[in-house]
Amino acid sequence: MDLADTIRNKLNEYRAQPVSDSRMLIESAKRKGVMSKVSKTQREVEQAMQSTTQDALESINSLMALTRESRTLPEDQETPGPLDYFLGEDIEAQEQLVDTTGSFFSNVAESTQEIDKKDADEGIIISSDSGGAVEVQPDTDGKDAEIIKFIEKLTISESSGDPTADRTNEDGRRFAGLLQFGKARLTDYKKATNTKFTQDDFVKDVDLQKKVALWHIKDIDKLIDKTKNRGKYTNRNGLRAVAHLGGRAGMIEFVETQGKYNPADEEGTTLQEYYDKFKD
Repeated sequence: MDLADTIRNKLNEYRAQPVSDSRMLIESAKRKGVMSKVSKTQREVEQAMQSTTQDALESINSLMALTRESRTLPEDQETPGPLDYFLGEDIEAQEQLVDTTGSFFSNVAESTQEIDKKDADEGIIISSDSGGAVEVQPDTDGKDAEIIKFIEKLTISESSGDPTADRTNEDGRRFAGLLQFGKARLTDYKKATNTKFTQDDFVKDVDLQKKVALWHIKDIDKLIDKTKNRGKYTNRNGLRAVAHLGGRAGMIEFVETQGKYNPADEEGTTLQEYYDKFKD
């Protein structure tokens, strides 16, 4: 099963809500409009899979925002119709499915995203002796100095400056190195730079860890620049920290909900706490 089929199946799961004739309410006029947009955006997700993963991610983010909006609109007790919404346990189950599906979409889109080498940022160069691999290096005119300063601060928080720091979560995920990278993010880097190495190789190679760190923050910066209407969350270093702790999709939801989406990691650190810790 390819990526498009996987996402299409998830969309079908999202739509296939159980019908309970005794507990259905028809949507108010405004809610109908929003739910209509949700259906339209679902189709756009499927269409976007025929073009690029980035298009799919943008459509998914729109879908999730519209779904959150639809939950807050009033309901009218009238004759059941095709846009029925449920009360009690039914709506809770539906909202859980929406959240789970949204997280799945975001993770899939993140894990398949690649950098277009033709549009590579300054500081990312193609090495002539690396078999076509994209080698990440600091720029020569000092523009990366600010990023490196942030990375040094983040390193102290993540590993106390120990490149061999290594831990495994209860769910089996392993995080290692100066910035405690997991397998998923290292896979992103390897796809973007056409390189190959294991997590054990990564722990042993401090220079590689620094290259991944620089690429990681530059990649986050691209997403921050594309994120509009940030509300009260305007500090770049704070958002970098949030994206590092909660993932790129987590940073988007943190901003869109203005901090209401605020999970904690296994150490108990929340996204808001990390934002406050690193904001200038």
